Amino acid sequence: MDDLKSLGLFSATPQAAVKKKAKTLFDDETLEDAGGNDVGGTPQPLAGLTIVVTGSLEHFKRNEIEGVIEQYGGRASSSVSSKTSFVLVGADPGSKLAKAEKLGVRVVHEPEFLTILGELPSTTGN
Repeated sequence: MDDLKSLGLFSATPQAAVKKKAKTLFDDETLEDAGGNDVGGTPQPLAGLTIVVTGSLEHFKRNEIEGVIEQYGGRASSSVSSKTSFVLVGADPGSKLAKAEKLGVRVVHEPEFLTILGELPSTTGN
């Protein structure tokens, strides 16, 4: 849990800014209505989204990322379907990545995911 705190994932990022960043990263109707109200001071930029994780992530263990997804309002799922909002891809992804690509489901890598949460600045201009 200390790893998550060091990343600042428990800070209160303004929900509107996070939602705006998510919309700029995803020109996708799925995210148009994403992002609910703050819950207990935590923005909900993943509200209404179903997210599947595949591969090994740099900053999270599997149980940690599922907790973060839920903390920010999303639903972690174990299988890809046409109703999946996006697939979060780490190193050495499995068959879930191929299925996502086949179904046309959005693929997101860990730095993009952290940006959606509003925790990492954009890498452009740095």
